[in-house]
Amino acid sequence: VTKETELEPSAENLAEGLDAHVDKITVSVTGVEDKINSDNIKAHVNLEGLGEGTHSVPVEIEGDAVSINRTYHTNVTITPNR
Repeated sequence: VTKETELEPSAENLAEGLDAHVDKITVSVTGVEDKINSDNIKAHVNLEGLGEGTHSVPVEIEGDAVSINRTYHTNVTITPNR
């Protein structure tokens, strides 16, 4: 079965002293119906080397018994940690 689900990617490798706001994404997922949910499917973005500003970054998505058939990107806004 193929369903759409909304994910909130986590931020990884953010430089010290910075905060990141990562936009949610809606992805089309194929797999076992009861596995297509945000508890099973995890998304994250690698922010290594990125500084302040708004960036479009690829989202890495993984989950058991599901497949994602395309690459997704999301916007990340990085600001100084206050």
